[in-house]
Amino acid sequence: LCLDHISSGSLNASIVHPREVYKGCLLSSAAAVLFLHNLCEAQH
Repeated sequence: LCLDHISSGSLNASIVHPREVYKGCLLSSAAAVLFLHNLCEAQH
């Protein structure tokens, strides 16, 4: 199991190239991937 923080953005946007998202998956030869956003943010 691995957790990678890729980007922190503003209130309504985060600029991330797909290459950065998939880089860790490919380098670790991941068999499966789960993508989440706002993982630690409180919901209002």
